[in-house]
Amino acid sequence: MELDRDESLQLFSLYAFRETRPAKDYEELSEKVMDYCERLPLALKILGSHLSIRDKAGWQIDIAHWRNIPHDDIQGKLRVSFDALDCAQIFLICVFFVGQDKDHVADIVGARYGCHPEVAFRALIERSLIRIDTENQNGLWMHDIVRKMGREIIRQRSRNHPRNCSRIVLPKDAYTVLSKEMDTDAVEGLALNVQGSFSTKSFTKMRRLQLLQITGAHLAGSYSLLPRELIWLCWLECPLKSLPSDFHLSELVILDMQKSKVRKLWKWTKILNKLKINLSYSKCLVKTPNFRGLPSLERLILEECTSLVEDCNSLKTLPESMGSLKSLQTLNVTACSQLEKFPDSLGGLESLTELFAKGTAIKQLPTTFGGYKNVFCSPDPSSKSRFSRFSSWLMILEFVLTEDLDLSGNGFFNLPSSIGCLPKLQYFMVERCKNLLSISELPSSVLVLSINGCTSIERVCAPLRQEKIPYLSVKGCRNLIEIQGMEIAGNNWSILNLIDCNGLSENYKMSLIQGLCKGKDYDIFFPGGEIPEWFSHHGEGSALSFHLPQFQSPEMNSKRFFLGETVTFATLKNKSNGIELFDTSVAVTFDRHSIKLSWIQRVSLTGLEESTQGAEELELNVKVSSSDVRKCWVEKCGVHLVMEKSKADSDVHGEKWDHEIFML
Repeated sequence: MELDRDESLQLFSLYAFRETRPAKDYEELSEKVMDYCERLPLALKILGSHLSIRDKAGWQIDIAHWRNIPHDDIQGKLRVSFDALDCAQIFLICVFFVGQDKDHVADIVGARYGCHPEVAFRALIERSLIRIDTENQNGLWMHDIVRKMGREIIRQRSRNHPRNCSRIVLPKDAYTVLSKEMDTDAVEGLALNVQGSFSTKSFTKMRRLQLLQITGAHLAGSYSLLPRELIWLCWLECPLKSLPSDFHLSELVILDMQKSKVRKLWKWTKILNKLKINLSYSKCLVKTPNFRGLPSLERLILEECTSLVEDCNSLKTLPESMGSLKSLQTLNVTACSQLEKFPDSLGGLESLTELFAKGTAIKQLPTTFGGYKNVFCSPDPSSKSRFSRFSSWLMILEFVLTEDLDLSGNGFFNLPSSIGCLPKLQYFMVERCKNLLSISELPSSVLVLSINGCTSIERVCAPLRQEKIPYLSVKGCRNLIEIQGMEIAGNNWSILNLIDCNGLSENYKMSLIQGLCKGKDYDIFFPGGEIPEWFSHHGEGSALSFHLPQFQSPEMNSKRFFLGETVTFATLKNKSNGIELFDTSVAVTFDRHSIKLSWIQRVSLTGLEESTQGAEELELNVKVSSSDVRKCWVEKCGVHLVMEKSKADSDVHGEKWDHEIFML
């Protein structure tokens, strides 16, 4: 998709300057970059991100270099961003793991380079080279063109010969290298997405191989010939019934064998460290590994292993040997509908922090159970009876250390009163419970309450606590008519999401907003685009200038109404001297029902007295950044001044002013 000139300039400026227009002395340079990018959105984003940290001389050097690149060479144009990376090797690792769980990639990068990868991930995100999809299994993604660029860089470094590549990802290259048993000492990663049988002898010369992905292929011969330095093995649709005893896995960090034919992972006690295992959808698996040899196992996923009966529909018990997994952090037995109890030994798992037990038939728990901070236990939505069992867990054990509780996707009509007995509960998720009618009696410790998509709910009782409550989201609760307790705790909430709450009257929404105006810090999201009549300043478009009263203790509440499937930036400047007082941004996504979306946020200017001194006029600017700038724009913005009297005295020097900035 090619943008017109104005759209291109806006998109480029958002990434290069965090403004909708370039700085005045960069206008000519920006025009040259736009011509160079041929108004392609991806190029505008990546090169804008790259130039955002370059000075003017750097811009001129880059533009001079780009003149030598052919116009139709898109990858060559984007290469400049890669060449400037301090974490280039980690980017090339990401090319190999597109679509994988970001945390898994982080484990692999950490094992491969002995570093903490989050700093590198952040740099790649800031340069628009990768993105993390938090709504899709925390997957690591990149644009197809960026991925092709990474693959081409790897290929160029190999002097266009597959055996010299550090990572082989193309099927034809993998087939060539293995079928001809080439000397491939440079290979560190290999993706074998080719059906057929290959000899294990083909791997004998891959002494540096650490990353191996196989899909559907069979390996014939002695597995002792496979590299001993593997840290990641992803063997999808593995045809073996078990892993051979001569397969060396001592350095392995992640073993991913989804959809395999494995009946038993291995037939002996295997001593392995630092391991995460995923055997999901392995329909033939009948027995779990012997856990006594896996003292450092951190994660075990057995989702949809429907034949697993000895040790997931037929699974009734778990082996006592699981109690030896002292490093186990996550236990996921989702959809094990026949699982009725956990072994007593599980109560002693010191590192376990997450328990996923959706759709189980758990009737009793070990007496030492209940010390977990995060519990994700949602029964089968079609079975109301199973929830009563979970209710009894809470009543008997009280899960006194539980901080995070997720009951999303249930079919129940009411929550058990025993939830009020969780003294440390802070994060409570009860989303997409279509039959739930009301929520009440939550513990005062709750910090985050999310009930998105509970379409039948009519009333919610807000948890009451003296300090600030950070988050309440009732998005998509279309029959909600009242949030009880907001009149008491309203000015303590910092985030309130009312999108698609059609049952709330406009007057009720406005009363909530006015109540929140008295608070110290908050964000509010709700549909619609009308600025309240009581706002003192408002106008069409994305910019607004307004006069600032002079007081000694300025404090500003900025409320911004914002619309789009986008990232929105807002800046406030002292128009008298050009000093930027603050800038901030937010990312919000429309659903298919939303047309206009409003965002309100407060930003304090306390401590900026020097910057506002002598200011007669301030200027607000609002910008949007979107994958399609033609669909998202700022329609209106407004400012409202709120005066507060000092507790010490009521003279003009004791007053402070608050600002509310609405952007629609």
